[in-house]
Amino acid sequence: MRVIEFRGKPIEEYEEILWVYGSAILNYEDKLAYIEASGMGCVPVHWETVGQFIGQPDKNDKQIFEGDAVKHKFQLGDGYGIVYYSMPAYGLKVKNGVCTEFEWSDFNEFEVIGNVHDNLEYAQFIFD
Repeated sequence: MRVIEFRGKPIEEYEEILWVYGSAILNYEDKLAYIEASGMGCVPVHWETVGQFIGQPDKNDKQIFEGDAVKHKFQLGDGYGIVYYSMPAYGLKVKNGVCTEFEWSDFNEFEVIGNVHDNLEYAQFIFD
C-alpha cells in the first residue's frame, strides 16, 4: 500500500523541529496549510514548503519529497535535479531547464542531497 505523507516547515518555532510530517490540510483560496503531525495536532506550515512523499525511498532508504534535490545517474547523465509533481507523474528538473518524468526503477539511482527550502543553491537554477 502506498504511504501518503506530506511535510512542511512550521510557521512558528516548535522546539528544534525544522519539518513536520503527516497529513496535509490545504486551503487553496487563502493559501493556508497545516500538517496534522502525530503528537502535535494541526501545525500551521509555510504554504510554499508543503511537499508530498513520492512513494519511494532513495538508494539510502530516505524518503523523497517534492522539492528535494537528488543526485542521479541515468539518461540525463550524472548530476542533480529537483523533484517536482506534474500530473500525472513526478519528474526531475535539472540545471539546463530540462524536465523529465522518471520511472519507478530510477529511484535506486537517486540520492537525496537537500531541498530547495533549506538549500537555496539548489533552488537558484530551477527558478532562473
